Amino acid sequence: MNGEWVRRPTHGTTVVFVHGILSSGDTCWRHANGACWPTILADEEFLKFVGVYVFTYQTTLFGGTYRLGDAVDALKEQTRLDGVLDSRQIIFVCHSMGGIVVRNFLVERPTDFINSNQALGLFLVASPSLGSSYADWLSPLPRPWSTPRQAHFSS
Repeated sequence: MNGEWVRRPTHGTTVVFVHGILSSGDTCWRHANGACWPTILADEEFLKFVGVYVFTYQTTLFGGTYRLGDAVDALKEQTRLDGVLDSRQIIFVCHSMGGIVVRNFLVERPTDFINSNQALGLFLVASPSLGSSYADWLSPLPRPWSTPRQAHFSS
């Protein structure tokens, strides 16, 4: 888990990019032609005062016991350490599961943002609000890293 400043803010506004499942902070936002959303934003003259930050968390297929809560905790800690949370305005741009991670982050800390008088924005790209049927596709597969379920019988 890590975060990377593409450009630090000069007037208190930061855009935070958070990728989806099975991608990264680089691959999610990069087009096949090499264009990268965070870089395009950072290169925009009109928005030269806006900070651009990319957060990356673990999303491998065989991530073991790494859960949604772990990604949320990593986002909290990394944005705190890197000073992202010092911005007066934070706009999260999230793809897929990244939107779920950020929404959980915001729901867990509402008073922190209210007390600091921060303005928050949330731009979701293909982020499910009510879950996703795709998440159930792999559920029938055995997971070698998990404890097998025991049958419970009632008498």
